[in-house]
Amino acid sequence: MMMPGFLLTTYAQKAIMLKYNLKNGDKYTSAMTMNQEIDMEVQGQSMVINQDMNFEFGYSVSDVTADSFNLHTNINAIKMDQSVMGMEIKYDSKDTSTFNNATVGTKISDQMNKLIDQEIISTTSVNGNVGTIDLGGLDSDNEVASNMKSSFSQAVYPDHKVKIGESWENDITTSGIAEMNMHLTYTLTKATRKQAFIDVKGTIASPDATAKLKGTISGEMTVDRKTGWVTHSTFDQDFELQMEQQGMSFPATISGTYEINSQKVK
Repeated sequence: MMMPGFLLTTYAQKAIMLKYNLKNGDKYTSAMTMNQEIDMEVQGQSMVINQDMNFEFGYSVSDVTADSFNLHTNINAIKMDQSVMGMEIKYDSKDTSTFNNATVGTKISDQMNKLIDQEIISTTSVNGNVGTIDLGGLDSDNEVASNMKSSFSQAVYPDHKVKIGESWENDITTSGIAEMNMHLTYTLTKATRKQAFIDVKGTIASPDATAKLKGTISGEMTVDRKTGWVTHSTFDQDFELQMEQQGMSFPATISGTYEINSQKVK
Protein backbone atom coordinates (compact mmCIF):
# COMPACT_ATOMS: atom_id res chain seq x y z
CA MET A 1 0.00 0.00 0.00
CA MET A 2 2.97 2.33 0.52
CA MET A 3 4.49 1.69 -2.90
CA PRO A 4 2.59 4.36 -4.96
CA GLY A 5 3.49 7.12 -2.50
CA PHE A 6 7.11 5.98 -2.46
CA LEU A 7 7.24 6.05 -6.25
CA LEU A 8 5.73 9.54 -6.38
CA THR A 9 8.26 10.83 -3.85
CA THR A 10 11.13 9.26 -5.76
CA TYR A 11 9.84 10.68 -9.05
CA ALA A 12 9.49 14.18 -7.58
CA GLN A 13 13.19 14.14 -6.71
CA LYS A 14 14.21 13.21 -10.25
CA ALA A 15 15.77 15.93 -12.40
CA ILE A 16 14.11 16.40 -15.79
CA MET A 17 15.16 18.03 -19.06
CA LEU A 18 12.85 20.62 -20.56
CA LYS A 19 13.24 21.55 -24.21
CA TYR A 20 11.32 21.79 -27.46
CA ASN A 21 11.19 18.54 -29.40
CA LEU A 22 9.05 19.44 -32.40
CA LYS A 23 8.88 17.88 -35.87
CA ASN A 24 8.59 19.40 -39.32
CA GLY A 25 4.93 19.79 -40.19
CA ASP A 26 3.65 19.82 -36.62
CA LYS A 27 0.60 22.08 -36.33
CA TYR A 28 -1.01 23.67 -33.27
CA THR A 29 -3.88 26.01 -32.53
CA SER A 30 -4.36 28.27 -29.53
CA ALA A 31 -6.94 30.64 -28.10
CA MET A 32 -5.92 33.62 -25.97
CA THR A 33 -8.25 35.66 -23.76
CA MET A 34 -6.96 38.99 -22.43
CA ASN A 35 -8.74 41.31 -19.98
CA GLN A 36 -7.34 44.73 -19.06
CA GLU A 37 -8.37 47.72 -16.96
CA ILE A 38 -6.54 50.98 -17.63
CA ASP A 39 -6.94 53.90 -15.20
CA MET A 40 -5.68 57.18 -16.67
CA GLU A 41 -5.57 60.79 -15.55
CA VAL A 42 -5.99 63.35 -18.33
CA GLN A 43 -5.87 67.05 -17.39
CA GLY A 44 -6.93 66.25 -13.86
CA GLN A 45 -9.82 64.04 -14.95
CA SER A 46 -9.88 60.29 -14.30
CA MET A 47 -10.66 57.96 -17.19
CA VAL A 48 -11.16 54.19 -17.01
CA ILE A 49 -10.78 51.91 -20.04
CA ASN A 50 -11.96 48.31 -19.82
CA GLN A 51 -10.76 46.06 -22.62
CA ASP A 52 -11.50 42.41 -23.41
CA MET A 53 -9.71 40.77 -26.34
CA ASN A 54 -9.78 37.28 -27.82
CA PHE A 55 -7.25 35.90 -30.29
CA GLU A 56 -7.18 32.67 -32.30
CA PHE A 57 -3.78 31.52 -33.56
CA GLY A 58 -2.53 28.80 -35.87
CA TYR A 59 1.05 27.49 -35.77
CA SER A 60 3.17 25.27 -37.99
CA VAL A 61 6.75 24.06 -37.53
CA SER A 62 9.50 23.94 -40.18
CA ASP A 63 13.29 23.83 -40.60
CA VAL A 64 13.83 21.69 -37.52
CA THR A 65 17.47 21.04 -36.60
CA ALA A 66 19.13 19.65 -33.49
CA ASP A 67 19.41 23.21 -32.14
CA SER A 68 16.48 25.23 -33.49
CA PHE A 69 13.25 25.38 -35.46
CA ASN A 70 11.08 27.91 -37.28
CA LEU A 71 7.62 28.62 -35.93
CA HIS A 72 5.08 30.03 -38.41
CA THR A 73 2.31 31.91 -36.58
CA ASN A 74 -0.94 33.04 -38.17
CA ILE A 75 -3.50 35.22 -36.41
CA ASN A 76 -6.77 33.68 -37.54
CA ALA A 77 -9.24 35.83 -35.61
CA ILE A 78 -9.44 38.82 -33.25
CA LYS A 79 -12.35 40.06 -31.18
CA MET A 80 -12.27 43.21 -29.04
CA ASP A 81 -14.77 44.78 -26.66
CA GLN A 82 -13.68 48.09 -25.15
CA SER A 83 -15.49 50.51 -22.87
CA VAL A 84 -14.26 54.11 -22.59
CA MET A 85 -16.25 56.55 -20.45
CA GLY A 86 -19.52 54.83 -21.31
CA MET A 87 -18.73 54.47 -25.01
CA GLU A 88 -18.58 50.90 -26.31
CA ILE A 89 -16.06 49.98 -29.00
CA LYS A 90 -16.49 46.59 -30.64
CA TYR A 91 -14.44 44.81 -33.29
CA ASP A 92 -14.77 41.26 -34.60
CA SER A 93 -12.68 40.05 -37.53
CA LYS A 94 -15.42 37.51 -38.30
CA ASP A 95 -18.10 40.23 -38.50
CA THR A 96 -17.48 42.79 -41.26
CA SER A 97 -20.25 45.02 -39.92
CA THR A 98 -17.93 46.01 -37.05
CA PHE A 99 -15.15 47.30 -39.32
CA ASN A 100 -16.37 50.80 -40.13
CA ASN A 101 -19.34 51.50 -37.90
CA ALA A 102 -19.51 54.41 -35.49
CA THR A 103 -18.27 52.38 -32.52
CA VAL A 104 -14.94 51.45 -34.12
CA GLY A 105 -12.45 54.02 -35.34
CA THR A 106 -11.14 53.40 -38.85
CA LYS A 107 -7.58 53.40 -37.52
CA ILE A 108 -8.39 50.63 -35.02
CA SER A 109 -10.16 48.40 -37.53
CA ASP A 110 -7.45 48.95 -40.17
CA GLN A 111 -4.76 47.98 -37.67
CA MET A 112 -6.64 44.86 -36.63
CA ASN A 113 -7.51 43.81 -40.17
CA LYS A 114 -3.85 43.96 -41.19
CA LEU A 115 -3.06 41.30 -38.61
CA ILE A 116 -5.53 38.70 -39.86
CA ASP A 117 -3.93 35.84 -41.81
CA GLN A 118 -0.51 37.48 -41.74
CA GLU A 119 2.31 35.02 -41.15
CA ILE A 120 4.93 35.76 -38.51
CA ILE A 121 8.02 33.53 -38.55
CA SER A 122 10.22 33.19 -35.48
CA THR A 123 13.49 31.27 -35.38
CA THR A 124 13.74 29.67 -31.95
CA SER A 125 16.30 27.52 -30.16
CA VAL A 126 15.27 24.23 -28.56
CA ASN A 127 15.53 26.06 -25.21
CA GLY A 128 12.98 28.65 -26.36
CA ASN A 129 15.29 31.60 -26.98
CA VAL A 130 13.98 33.57 -29.97
CA GLY A 131 16.72 34.57 -32.39
CA THR A 132 14.85 36.44 -35.11
CA ILE A 133 11.24 37.37 -35.83
CA ASP A 134 10.05 38.07 -39.38
CA LEU A 135 6.83 40.11 -39.23
CA GLY A 136 6.17 39.53 -42.93
CA GLY A 137 3.80 42.18 -44.26
CA LEU A 138 3.30 43.83 -40.87
CA ASP A 139 4.89 47.13 -39.92
CA SER A 140 7.41 46.88 -37.09
CA ASP A 141 5.53 49.67 -35.27
CA ASN A 142 2.15 47.91 -35.42
CA GLU A 143 1.09 48.07 -31.77
CA VAL A 144 -0.49 44.62 -31.55
CA ALA A 145 2.35 42.98 -33.50
CA SER A 146 4.86 44.68 -31.23
CA ASN A 147 3.08 43.41 -28.13
CA MET A 148 3.13 39.87 -29.52
CA LYS A 149 6.92 39.77 -29.68
CA SER A 150 7.38 39.16 -25.99
CA SER A 151 4.92 36.25 -26.04
CA PHE A 152 7.24 34.31 -28.36
CA SER A 153 9.96 34.45 -25.70
CA GLN A 154 8.18 33.63 -22.46
CA ALA A 155 8.63 29.82 -22.42
CA VAL A 156 12.41 29.60 -22.05
CA TYR A 157 14.01 26.46 -20.65
CA PRO A 158 17.41 25.95 -18.98
CA ASP A 159 20.22 24.09 -20.76
CA HIS A 160 20.43 21.56 -17.92
CA LYS A 161 18.14 19.24 -15.98
CA VAL A 162 16.09 20.70 -13.12
CA LYS A 163 14.38 19.25 -10.06
CA ILE A 164 11.13 20.25 -8.39
CA GLY A 165 11.67 23.58 -6.63
CA GLU A 166 14.65 24.65 -8.74
CA SER A 167 14.59 27.96 -10.63
CA TRP A 168 16.23 29.58 -13.65
CA GLU A 169 16.15 33.11 -15.08
CA ASN A 170 15.91 34.82 -18.45
CA ASP A 171 16.12 38.38 -19.77
CA ILE A 172 14.12 39.47 -22.81
CA THR A 173 14.36 42.74 -24.73
CA THR A 174 11.80 43.58 -27.38
CA SER A 175 11.60 46.56 -29.72
CA GLY A 176 8.78 48.17 -31.63
CA ILE A 177 6.87 51.25 -30.52
CA ALA A 178 9.04 51.26 -27.39
CA GLU A 179 11.83 49.09 -26.07
CA MET A 180 10.70 46.67 -23.36
CA ASN A 181 12.97 44.86 -20.91
CA MET A 182 11.65 41.76 -19.13
CA HIS A 183 13.36 39.76 -16.38
CA LEU A 184 11.65 36.44 -15.68
CA THR A 185 12.25 33.78 -13.03
CA TYR A 186 10.92 30.29 -13.69
CA THR A 187 10.41 27.60 -11.03
CA LEU A 188 9.54 23.97 -11.72
CA THR A 189 6.74 23.29 -9.22
CA LYS A 190 5.51 19.86 -10.29
CA ALA A 191 6.19 17.14 -12.84
CA THR A 192 4.32 14.07 -13.98
CA ARG A 193 5.23 11.56 -16.65
CA LYS A 194 3.53 13.68 -19.31
CA GLN A 195 3.48 17.24 -17.99
CA ALA A 196 5.63 19.85 -16.26
CA PHE A 197 4.20 22.75 -14.26
CA ILE A 198 6.19 25.99 -14.12
CA ASP A 199 5.66 29.09 -11.97
CA VAL A 200 6.72 32.38 -13.60
CA LYS A 201 7.43 35.71 -11.90
CA GLY A 202 9.11 38.77 -13.30
CA THR A 203 9.44 42.48 -13.90
CA ILE A 204 8.86 44.58 -17.00
CA ALA A 205 10.26 48.05 -17.66
CA SER A 206 10.61 50.47 -20.55
CA PRO A 207 13.36 53.11 -20.66
CA ASP A 208 11.47 55.10 -23.31
CA ALA A 209 11.52 58.79 -22.39
CA THR A 210 7.99 59.50 -23.65
CA ALA A 211 6.32 56.40 -22.15
CA LYS A 212 8.01 55.12 -19.01
CA LEU A 213 6.58 51.82 -17.85
CA LYS A 214 7.34 49.50 -14.98
CA GLY A 215 5.46 46.59 -13.54
CA THR A 216 5.26 42.95 -12.59
CA ILE A 217 4.08 39.73 -14.19
CA SER A 218 3.23 36.44 -12.52
CA GLY A 219 1.62 33.23 -13.65
CA GLU A 220 2.02 29.58 -14.44
CA MET A 221 2.51 27.35 -17.45
CA THR A 222 1.66 23.73 -18.19
CA VAL A 223 4.14 22.07 -20.55
CA ASP A 224 3.85 18.87 -22.56
CA ARG A 225 7.10 17.12 -21.64
CA LYS A 226 7.31 15.15 -24.89
CA THR A 227 7.30 18.21 -27.16
CA GLY A 228 8.06 21.14 -24.83
CA TRP A 229 4.92 22.86 -26.10
CA VAL A 230 3.03 25.05 -23.62
CA THR A 231 -0.54 23.74 -23.55
CA HIS A 232 -1.92 26.15 -20.96
CA SER A 233 -0.76 29.39 -19.35
CA THR A 234 -2.28 32.11 -17.20
CA PHE A 235 -0.65 35.42 -16.28
CA ASP A 236 -1.47 38.48 -14.17
CA GLN A 237 0.14 41.80 -15.07
CA ASP A 238 0.25 45.10 -13.17
CA PHE A 239 1.93 48.19 -14.65
CA GLU A 240 2.47 51.85 -13.90
CA LEU A 241 2.78 54.05 -16.98
CA GLN A 242 3.91 57.67 -17.29
CA MET A 243 3.38 59.25 -20.73
CA GLU A 244 4.84 62.60 -21.73
CA GLN A 245 3.36 64.49 -24.69
CA GLN A 246 3.78 68.17 -25.60
CA GLY A 247 5.01 69.01 -22.13
CA MET A 248 2.09 67.30 -20.42
CA SER A 249 2.19 64.22 -18.20
CA PHE A 250 -0.41 61.43 -18.34
CA PRO A 251 -0.08 58.87 -15.50
CA ALA A 252 -1.85 55.53 -15.78
CA THR A 253 -2.09 52.16 -14.10
CA ILE A 254 -2.77 48.97 -16.06
CA SER A 255 -3.90 45.68 -14.56
CA GLY A 256 -4.80 42.65 -16.58
CA THR A 257 -4.91 38.91 -16.95
CA TYR A 258 -4.53 36.65 -19.92
CA GLU A 259 -5.02 32.96 -20.49
CA ILE A 260 -3.85 30.77 -23.37
CA ASN A 261 -5.01 27.27 -24.21
CA SER A 262 -3.26 25.37 -27.00
CA GLN A 263 -3.48 21.95 -28.59
CA LYS A 264 -1.91 19.96 -31.39
CA VAL A 265 -3.82 19.57 -34.64
CA LYS A 266 -4.21 15.86 -35.32
